[in-house]
Amino acid sequence: MIVHPPEYFTKIQSEARQRWDQLEADPVLAGPWHQLFRQVQSPRHVLSELLQNADDAKASWIRATISNNVFEFVHDGEDFDPDALQSLCQFGLSNKRHLHTIGFRGVGFKSVFSLGPQVTITTPTISFGFHKKRFTEPFWVDSASLSRGETVITVAIDDVPKAKALKAEFQHWVRSPIPLLFFNHIRKLEIQQDVIYKEVLGVGPIGNTEHIRLTSRKTIEVLVIHSEAEPFPATALEEVRDERGSTELDLPPAAVQIVLSNDIEHHLYTVLPTDVKPYLPFSFNGPFIQDPARKEIKHPATSPTNQWLLRRIGELGAAAMCAWLENADLSLHERARAYDFLPSLSTEGGGLNQACTEIVTEAFRKNIGKKPNILLAQDNTLSTKENTVAMPEAITKTWSPEQALTIFAPQKKKVLAQNVAGKSLESLKSWGFVDEVELKGIIEKLFTSNRSKPVCPVPIERLVHFWAYLQPVSSVDYPDVKKLLRELSIVPVAGKKELLPASQVMVLGGTAWNVSEENKEFLLSLVNVVDPSWSGMMLNQEEGDSGRALELAREFFVKLNLHQRVGVEQVVAAAAKKIFSGQTIPREMGLKLAQVAAMSDVRIQDDFKFLCQDGRWRQVNADLLFQGNDDLEAILPPDVFQSKVISNHYEDGLSFEDKKKWSLWVKEFEKSKLLRFPMPVSTDTSFGRSHADISALCIERGGRAPSQFPLKSQNFRIVDYDWEESIWLEWQDMADDPEFLKDVLLAILNNWSDIWEKRTEAKINQEGHSYYRSLDHGQLRAAWLQKLRNLPCLPDRFGRCHIPVQLYRRTADTDALYNVEEFVHPDFDKPQYSKLLDLLGARNQPTGVEPLLARLKDLSKAKAPPITHLVDLYRAIDRVLLRMDVRETFKLKGIFNSSPLIYTDAHDWEKLVNVFRENPEDIPGVRLIHPEALNLAMWDRMEVPRRPTFEMALSWLKSKPLGEMLSKADRERAVQILRRAPRQVWDACHAWLDATGRWVKKEDLQWYTSSGQIVSILFSNFKRRTADVSILDGDSCEFFLDAGIVCLDHFIEHRLNDLNYAPATAKPPWLVKLADILLCLRRENGNELYETQQTLYESERNFAGRLKQVTWQPVRQLKIIPYVKGEQAGTPVNSKVILQDNYLYVQGSPPAHHRELVEELCRQCQRSEIRKIIADCVDRDPAWIDAYAEENLELVEVAPEDSNAEGVQGKETGAKGDVTPAQPTAIIDIPPQQPNDEEQNDQDNEDEECKQPQQIPKRDHPQKKGFESFLQSQGFTWSPQHEHFQADDGTFVRKADGPFHWLEYNASGERVKSYWIGHGAIEKGIEIQADIWNQVPDDHQTICIALIIDQKVNIYTLSQLKEMAKKEQIEVYPARFTIRVRMA
Repeated sequence: MIVHPPEYFTKIQSEARQRWDQLEADPVLAGPWHQLFRQVQSPRHVLSELLQNADDAKASWIRATISNNVFEFVHDGEDFDPDALQSLCQFGLSNKRHLHTIGFRGVGFKSVFSLGPQVTITTPTISFGFHKKRFTEPFWVDSASLSRGETVITVAIDDVPKAKALKAEFQHWVRSPIPLLFFNHIRKLEIQQDVIYKEVLGVGPIGNTEHIRLTSRKTIEVLVIHSEAEPFPATALEEVRDERGSTELDLPPAAVQIVLSNDIEHHLYTVLPTDVKPYLPFSFNGPFIQDPARKEIKHPATSPTNQWLLRRIGELGAAAMCAWLENADLSLHERARAYDFLPSLSTEGGGLNQACTEIVTEAFRKNIGKKPNILLAQDNTLSTKENTVAMPEAITKTWSPEQALTIFAPQKKKVLAQNVAGKSLESLKSWGFVDEVELKGIIEKLFTSNRSKPVCPVPIERLVHFWAYLQPVSSVDYPDVKKLLRELSIVPVAGKKELLPASQVMVLGGTAWNVSEENKEFLLSLVNVVDPSWSGMMLNQEEGDSGRALELAREFFVKLNLHQRVGVEQVVAAAAKKIFSGQTIPREMGLKLAQVAAMSDVRIQDDFKFLCQDGRWRQVNADLLFQGNDDLEAILPPDVFQSKVISNHYEDGLSFEDKKKWSLWVKEFEKSKLLRFPMPVSTDTSFGRSHADISALCIERGGRAPSQFPLKSQNFRIVDYDWEESIWLEWQDMADDPEFLKDVLLAILNNWSDIWEKRTEAKINQEGHSYYRSLDHGQLRAAWLQKLRNLPCLPDRFGRCHIPVQLYRRTADTDALYNVEEFVHPDFDKPQYSKLLDLLGARNQPTGVEPLLARLKDLSKAKAPPITHLVDLYRAIDRVLLRMDVRETFKLKGIFNSSPLIYTDAHDWEKLVNVFRENPEDIPGVRLIHPEALNLAMWDRMEVPRRPTFEMALSWLKSKPLGEMLSKADRERAVQILRRAPRQVWDACHAWLDATGRWVKKEDLQWYTSSGQIVSILFSNFKRRTADVSILDGDSCEFFLDAGIVCLDHFIEHRLNDLNYAPATAKPPWLVKLADILLCLRRENGNELYETQQTLYESERNFAGRLKQVTWQPVRQLKIIPYVKGEQAGTPVNSKVILQDNYLYVQGSPPAHHRELVEELCRQCQRSEIRKIIADCVDRDPAWIDAYAEENLELVEVAPEDSNAEGVQGKETGAKGDVTPAQPTAIIDIPPQQPNDEEQNDQDNEDEECKQPQQIPKRDHPQKKGFESFLQSQGFTWSPQHEHFQADDGTFVRKADGPFHWLEYNASGERVKSYWIGHGAIEKGIEIQADIWNQVPDDHQTICIALIIDQKVNIYTLSQLKEMAKKEQIEVYPARFTIRVRMA
C-alpha cells in the first residue's frame, strides 16, 4: 500500500487548491469555469475523450466496460508523469500543442463527471481521484495495490439514463470504428463483449497511402491517404491562438487524411466523426476547429483554419487521383479506381455540408486542370477528351476498340477504359471530361447504317454482350419499339460478314419442309437466314448454359420474333416481298413462287401477287379469282374476267400430280386467298332523300328508323357493298333461272369467310356543309344481301328453290317442326353456312309459341302420339318459353291449365293443373308427365308440382261435376283413388261411380254390385241407381249398408226366358264336395254374433245345403230376364249359367262356362272368404278340394240331420235316381231367335253328336293378294318382256324406285298416275310418308293412295284424302302424317 503521494503530486494538488480557493472567493472569476465545465457534461463524449488521452499516452490496447453501474476504462499506455498530471489538473489550456486532439481546451477529460461525482485513476505508480465540485483538484487514494502496467479510470455512474447514454456511445463505436484510423497507436479496442481490431495491410497504390482493415461485427477495408505536414498559415494560427486564449501558442505543422471506401458513410472527422457530411466520394480528417459542442466544425466562411484545411483536402484528392492514374505499373482495373476520388458536380443540398463540398471541389478542380491527360483509355494509356470517348462495356466486349470506333464514333481515337464505370463515369461526365456514346446514338447508328452494315464479331459468341445490352430497350412500353428494333442491323446472317436487321432475316426450322430440293434451293436463294450457330445458341437451352448475358440475349431474341423458327410459309412470304417489291416483276420467278407455295401447301400473305388474264400482276387482296368448276368466263363480264381471274399459265409445266395439288391449293381460300366467285365491293354514294324515305330505307334493310336526324339537310351518304353494276347486268338475263341463282348462292357459301362477313352491313350518314353525322339506324343489310334475300335462290329438302325467308334451318329450336315445315336442303344447311343463311332471312327458330301450340293441340287429339315428335315439340316450346317475359309465361300457363296438352305416363292427355313429376308414395289417380318429357326445364317455369298427396287426389275427385259421365281417363283415375281408400272417399265426397260410369251423389244410389255380368244386362235406369263396387277387389262395403244402400246381387231375380234342354248328365263330384266343405266350415259362436251375422251365416249354410241337393241341368240355349222387386230390370240375354230354385242350368262344357259358373255361385254369398273358396274349388277334383280344405280351412263335423239345410225344397226323383227338372215358367217379351242351321242340325242329330267327329270344312285356296291382283282385276296383264303390267288400250303400269311404288303411263308414254301402297284401313289409322303427303297434284297426273286390307284394295286419291281432312272427316297427325277416320 502506498501511503504517501509523490512530491510532484502534492505540489500540483496544492496549486489546484489555491486556484479553487481564489475562484470560490471571486464568483465572477469562477463563472466562466463552471459554464465551460457544464458544456462538456455529456456521456456521449466520455469514451471518445478518454480514447484520445490513451492514444496520446501511446496506448495500443484499450478496454471500456460498464458493470454494476460502474464505468471502467483501462489502457496500456504510458504512466502519468508530472507534466501529464499537471495537464489533467488544468482547465481551458492543454499542453497538447497541436490541433489534432479532441480536448484541445483541456476540458476533454472533464466529461467523465457527466457520469458521476467522483473519478479515480490508478496507474502502476500512483492512485488519485477528482471530485466534481473541484474537478481540477486531485486527491490521493490509498491503494493496497496499483495496476500491473495499465492505467485504470473508474467512475460510479449515479443515474440510469447516463448509463444508457454511455452504452449507446459504445454501440456507435462498434458499428462505425472509422475514428481508429486517425489514432496513431491504438490497435485493439474492447467495448463490453465486442472487440475492434485495426490492421495495416500494406502500402497503397501511391506514396503516403496505406490499406487498412477494421474488424468488428463486420470487416471494412479502406484506403487512407496521408498528406505531408504543412505549417499553419498566419490567419489560421491567429484563429487558433484566439480559440486557445493564448497569444504565445505555437503549433506544429498539420497533416490531413482522406479515407476512400465504398462501404462506409462519409463524414468530416476531427479524429472523431462530426455531423458534417460533405457531398464527396470519400471521408476526410483534419485538425478542424469545432463548435463548443463538438458536433460540427466552425463554418468555413468564418474560419480561415477550416477553409485552409478543406482546400488541402481538395488538393490532396486531386494529387492522389493523378498520381494513381499515372502509375503504369498498376493494372487497368487498379488504375481505373483512381476516379473514385473525383467528386460529382451535382448539388445535393445546402448549409455547412454544401459549403465544405464546394471548397474541396474547387481546390480539386484547380489542381486537376493542370493535368490534360486524365482519361484512362482501354489501351492502358492516358488521353485527352478530344481523342477519347466512353462506350458501354457491351460494345467493347463485342467489338475491338478499332471496330467499335469505326461503327459508333469514327471521329475519336481511343475508347475510355471499361473499368471506368458507374459513379466514376458519371463524375467524369459531370465535369465535362469525357463524351459518351449513349444508347440513342447507338440505335441511330445501327438504324441508319444502310450503306455500311456493322461487321459480325468474331467469334460470334461475343455478340451475346451487345444483345444483352439492348434487351432492356425491348421491354420499354412505347409504341413501335419492337418494330424499330427489328430494323436494327444486329443479326448475324449465314454466309455474310455484315449484320442485318431482324426484319430482313429468318430462322429456319419449325415444321418439316414438305418441299423438293429444287424448290428449296429456289426459296433460299431469295431470303436471308440467321447464322445457324447463332440461332442454335439462342434456341437450345442446353445443360451447362449459364450467365445472365446469355439469358438476356435469348430474351432479346424472342422480342425480335426470331424464336419462332419459320417453315416454308414464312420463307415464301419473304421471297414474295423480294420478288414483288420491285417495279418489274420477273415473270418466271413470280409464277414459280406461286407453284412452290401450292406444292408446299402453305398460306400466302396479302401482298402476294398473281398474274391475271390481262397480263398484269395484282395483289391477291384485290379479290382475285381462279377458274374452278364454274365457267367464270361465261358468268362474268369480259373486263371483270380479265382483271380478276388469274392466268392459266400457272399450270404450265406441272405434272399430273402437281396439277392436282395446284387445284386443291387454289380452292383453299385460307391458303391461296383466291376466290371462286367475285366478292361485293365497297361503294360510297351521296344522294338526296327526305327523312321519311331514309327511315323507310333503313327499315327495308333490316334496321330501324333513326330516332332523330341531327341535321336539317336532306343529303345523305351510304357506305354499302354490292357487286359491280356490270355483273348485275350480266346476270339480269339469268335471274329468272332458279338453278342459276342456287349455283350463285352455293358459290358464295363455299367462299364465305371473314372478308365476306365484313361486307354484309351498310351505313348511312347525314351530310352537312363540311361534316357529316352518323344515324342510329341499327344494322343495315348490304345491297347485295338485300337483293339476294328477295330472290328464289335457296333450295328446300326436295331441291325446290324458295325465297330464303320461306325456309327453316334445322336447329335445336326448330327440330320439332321438321317434316312439318319447309326446311333448307341439307347441302345448304351446314354449320359453316349458318351466318349467311341467317342474314338471308332463313328462319332458325319458331316464329312464336302459337304455331307450336297449334301443332300440340292437333297432336293431343291422338290417343297414342309419336312420343319422339311430341318431346321435340315440348322442347321447342321450352326454348320459346326461355325468351318469354312474366306476362307471356303466365298466359301460356293458362293455356296449359285450360286444355289437356300434357301427355302422361298413363298414355292420356291432362291439363297442367292435374299432373305431377313423381309419385313416390304411389298416390292413386295421379298422372305423371310422360318419362320421355319429364326432364324438361319448362315444367319448372310452369310451376308443375313435384309430388302429390292423397288430399290432392281427393280434391281432384271432389272437383268432378256430379251426375255427369266421366271420360275414360278420368274414370280410370277415379277407380284408382276409390280402390286406395274407398271409405275415405265415400266420407269426403259423398259420391260414387254408378254402373254407367257417372259420378253421382250417394242419395242417387239404391244398390251396389260387384258383378259385371249383372251390370251388363241392366236397364239404364237401374244402372244409374247401382253403385259399381267391382273395382274394390272384394273390400268391405259396409259403408254402403250404413247409408242404406244394399247389395243388388241379393235382390236381383233371373227369370228364364228361353230354355232348350240338352241330355242330362250326372252332377259333377266337385259340386257335392264343395257343398260339404261349405257346410262343415267353422264359424264363430252363435251366442257372440250380432243378429245380422247370424243371419249371414244361416244364409251360407242354406246355400250349402241347396248346392248339395241341386240338380245339374245341361242346356243348349239359355236366356234370362233380370227382375228387381218384381220389376223387369233388363232385357233378355243369353246366359251360360243360372241357379234357379234347385236347378243349376249350365250351357256347354266346363272350360266354356267356368267363369260364368264361378260368378253365379259367388253371387249367392256375401262374404269374400266364401266367394274365394267357391272360386278356388269350382271344376276341381274332389281329392284336390279335400287337400285344399285341410291346408287352408278350419272345418267342423256336422250332424247328419244337418246335411240337408233348411229352406232347400225337395224334388221328385225317378226310380233310378234320375232327376226330372221342373220346367220353369218362361216369360217371353220378344220372339225367340230362330236357331241357325248349325244349331238346328245339332237338335236334329242329338244322338250323332257324340258319335261322329266334327268335320272341318274345306277352305278355298286364297286368291292372289296385293296390288298385282288389283291390276289383274282391272284388265292388266304382266309382260315379262317389258317387265310391266299392260292393258289392251296401251296403258301400262311399272314399278318405281321411290317415293311412289307404281307409276301408270298412257299409250303416249305420259305419266298419268302415281301409286303409293299402304296396308290397313283409314278407319283404324294408316301412316303415310311426309314426302308423299306433301306432294302437290297437278292437272297431268293423279296421285293415288292404295290401301290393302285382307284381299281388298281400296283406292283413294291424295286430293280426296286432303279434302276429307279439310272437312274433318279424317284426322291427320303431323308427326308422320297418320290419318284415321274421325270418330263422332
